[in-house]
Amino acid sequence: MGFRSILSKLPRVFTASQVLQRPAVGVGVVIFRPQVGGNNQVLLIRRGKPPSKGMISFPGGRQELGETVIECAIREAKEECGIDLRHDPRLLRNVDRIGATRVPRAFLKSRTLEHPIPFTAVDVMSMSEEDARETDLEKMLYHYAIIEVAATVADPGQEPIAADDADEAFWWDCDEFLKSDDPDIVPNLKHVVETALGTFEFN
Repeated sequence: MGFRSILSKLPRVFTASQVLQRPAVGVGVVIFRPQVGGNNQVLLIRRGKPPSKGMISFPGGRQELGETVIECAIREAKEECGIDLRHDPRLLRNVDRIGATRVPRAFLKSRTLEHPIPFTAVDVMSMSEEDARETDLEKMLYHYAIIEVAATVADPGQEPIAADDADEAFWWDCDEFLKSDDPDIVPNLKHVVETALGTFEFN
């Protein structure tokens, strides 16, 4: 996914005098625009700020306190690209309660992406350049658990408008993207798109 694309939105988890204690959570939004004939498009951004300035990635960002993964995906797509995701507002309010515990049921949906669905997760661990080959946890700068959420655009005619930390936001034909050798594509981005295309059905 666009792991580095969300790092600038995720807070530093520790100060120089502290050791990293636990991973932080980020959400990557893998947004598709179904096309007649099945030649689908995926929404990508070009980073406008460090880290990975100029690189091609997914929109995404930090999950806020009290916000579900799905709510985060919907918000980030709107803030970063001006794109509305197809979703069922009723599912956002559909929760189970166990005593004082609130358990959202928004993940429970079909393969057709009528509602955004988390479908994979990865760890991103970063050391300083001088310690890049080290494994000492005391030298770790970041550790993020990145949850990838697949979604479709609510209005297929909607064009993205780059905002926040994106210089560009654009649709890219999935087949062409997977064949591209563009060196600006963030590593593993293609694998995530392939995984989503093999997991979901697009109408």
